[in-house]
Amino acid sequence: MDSFFSTLFLASCCSEEAKLDFSCISTEEGVELLENGKPVYFYQKLQKSLNGKYICNNYLHPLYSLNGDTLTEEFPIDHPYHRGIFWTYHQVYIENKSVGDGWIMKNIETEIVNVKTNN
Repeated sequence: MDSFFSTLFLASCCSEEAKLDFSCISTEEGVELLENGKPVYFYQKLQKSLNGKYICNNYLHPLYSLNGDTLTEEFPIDHPYHRGIFWTYHQVYIENKSVGDGWIMKNIETEIVNVKTNN
């Protein structure tokens, strides 16, 4: 997962000409990444749900465009188990038996213990 965030960060830093100033705002809910004071994305650390269903965390939302438009959705009507940018295994099996589903968080729960930032 660290390489995922490093890739996102480095992709934002590809222009040598631009003076970039990244900062983070950490809260109990998660961490917001800012570039020159403008939001880039929010990392959801604390568990969220849609009316008590689809309890999830460990995802990016919102992710913003260079113009400040929101590019991601959280709990969209047609796919309420989707949340921003997330990474998971859809089907988890042990010895040919389904034991969980990370898309809909069936029999799976994540607990984020520590999030580190450089500021």
